[in-house]
Amino acid sequence: MKTSGLRWMSLMLLAPVPWAGRVWALPFLTALVPSERAAREQGRQHRSMLDVGRQLALQARRWLPRRDLVLVGDSGFSALLFLDAVRRSGITAITRLRLDAALYDPAPPRPPGTIGRPRTKGARLPTLLEVLTNKSTAWQALNVPGWYGAGERRIEVATATAVWRHAGLPVVPIRWVLVRDPEHRFAPQALLCTDLARDPALIVSWFVRRWCVEVTFQEARAHLGVETQRQWSDKAIARDLSPACSRCSRSSRCSPRAFRPANGRGSRPRRGTPNRSPPSATRSPRSGAPFGVSRLWQRRPAEPRAQNAVAPCQRPGLTRSATPLDWPKPS
Repeated sequence: MKTSGLRWMSLMLLAPVPWAGRVWALPFLTALVPSERAAREQGRQHRSMLDVGRQLALQARRWLPRRDLVLVGDSGFSALLFLDAVRRSGITAITRLRLDAALYDPAPPRPPGTIGRPRTKGARLPTLLEVLTNKSTAWQALNVPGWYGAGERRIEVATATAVWRHAGLPVVPIRWVLVRDPEHRFAPQALLCTDLARDPALIVSWFVRRWCVEVTFQEARAHLGVETQRQWSDKAIARDLSPACSRCSRSSRCSPRAFRPANGRGSRPRRGTPNRSPPSATRSPRSGAPFGVSRLWQRRPAEPRAQNAVAPCQRPGLTRSATPLDWPKPS
């Protein structure tokens, strides 16, 4: 089934909020990704999803030139052109990796006086699918906190460095992390990181924070009225979604006096208690602030809101929610 709609791309700060008791995905940069047909009808050059994602990542680097930025994306951003662009700008990228990806050793040193083009790769390495089935593979047990909103999960990982290469595309050195569940609750999967010195436990813990991006999208639909536009004008649509995404981030700066971090229920402060503002959740930590980039499909026109729905201004926003219990369990 094919339906018309709007495709948005949002860059979010994955920041732990102390008084909320969990990690929040705070949108701070959102862009519309028109389809190829829409760009052709408007007489504009089509920009793919990877082109817009690269532009958003480089814009964040220009805003924060001295920060250690970590970009976490889904498998749609596992492309050599995209990874090479963000790596050259000093951004660490973490995405999924195909189990049959062509991995090689780094190119050997070039002897003096050698004629011809320099080598870009070394010997071919076994695929990750072969590493998974090899009995001599060394596995390391890890306890990952906050596994897709379901608490701590014990997993086993195997990691190494390699060079990912494809004919006609840039060569990207990566650290791959092969993840499997000793209890076989999910299928084995592989991750990649463009920073070879990163710890595998940190790579996995950063990647599972992407679940907070999906939670933010779900809460934006429920509380902020996203996907309820009645406009067909391009300017009206841009005016509606961009403020909604900014309200997601601004709500994290409101006072925690109306919430209990333990169970998330609201409570009034006692008399005489000073109204202290919470620590800023929009600032990235000193050591590696992971950013989540994801895509949001928005139907046009959307279904009407329920009659008993409360206006967004009457709700505290994203502060009282946790992982929705009615969402499908991660495999």
